[in-house]
Amino acid sequence: MTIKCPQCGNDNPPDSLFCENCGFKLQAAPAPVTPPPPPVAPSPTPTPTPAPPSVMYSLTFKAGTFDVSETTKSFGRQDFAKYIHESDYKYISRKQFTVFKENDKFFIQDGGQEEGEWKDSSNGTKLNGDEIKGAGKKELKDNDKILAADTVELQFNVKK
Repeated sequence: MTIKCPQCGNDNPPDSLFCENCGFKLQAAPAPVTPPPPPVAPSPTPTPTPAPPSVMYSLTFKAGTFDVSETTKSFGRQDFAKYIHESDYKYISRKQFTVFKENDKFFIQDGGQEEGEWKDSSNGTKLNGDEIKGAGKKELKDNDKILAADTVELQFNVKK
């Protein structure tokens, strides 16, 4: 693209300020129009990461805390093995007690489901000092104390 001199009609290089033929001051050529960049495609909506299940309650004891989000959870020897010495957890049954939620209330029952049937624990479970082995489900309230096999004392706390 050249710049035509309005005085003499000479074609001048595009970056000329004066006509090469007659010296007439040339108007700067308009800057070339740069087309706008193509629109950027929106990035795909990221798949939301599912939120971790919210903790419904916790069981706290000297060596740790169980934060529980399941509506039904059995606790037994394997749950305590990494927290307490074998000389203590050996008294805890494989299914020592079960905590479950029904109609917005929490309950505890000694033992748990094994091979399709309910089995009581070997050494019992106490709720606030009262033995619950063989007594069916008992309602749990915030700050209740659970004693598993006369070995581990836990405190039940509802998460709000």
